[in-house]
Amino acid sequence: MDADVRKLLDTQDWDTIIKKLTLHAYSRFKFWNLLKRTALKGYSPEEVALEAISLVYSGEWIWNPSKSDLLNYLKFHVINGLVANLARNKEVRTTDLDDNADAKFDFDIEEDLNARMMAEAIRETLEDELLVQIFDNLLLGLKRVDIIESMGLNPGDYDNALKRLKKRVLKWKRMTISK
Repeated sequence: MDADVRKLLDTQDWDTIIKKLTLHAYSRFKFWNLLKRTALKGYSPEEVALEAISLVYSGEWIWNPSKSDLLNYLKFHVINGLVANLARNKEVRTTDLDDNADAKFDFDIEEDLNARMMAEAIRETLEDELLVQIFDNLLLGLKRVDIIESMGLNPGDYDNALKRLKKRVLKWKRMTISK
């Protein structure tokens, strides 16, 4: 593996990527009707997401940063390929569905999609770059102290910007409710 690619891989926000990959793998499992297959013990969407990452790290799947970003490559090449191969597996195809099996996930695809769409709509209304950066950091789950430190702000500037951000979000909320 190229040293520059390795450095790029090492600097990724893996917590966020794993969550997004797991959501994508879940949607692919649902597409291929794999969620209730009895032969899939040991193959959950999260395990497939982690497998995709390890395959890229090991060099079995070669990511080219100049052609696509890492998340899209992992989703649309590695995850899609792994789940499609799993769905085409003869052992899986010949097993029965277990109607009592339930996929246990602490997220809902529709809720995640709605949240992303709402966050993007709010983001588009923010005209101040400082507010956009704070909003993005809050979406990533960063705490006040971490945002202040990473952005090099003093606490007073952060607090004032956060007040403006809250006002904009409330204004956006009122606008969307009245539509």
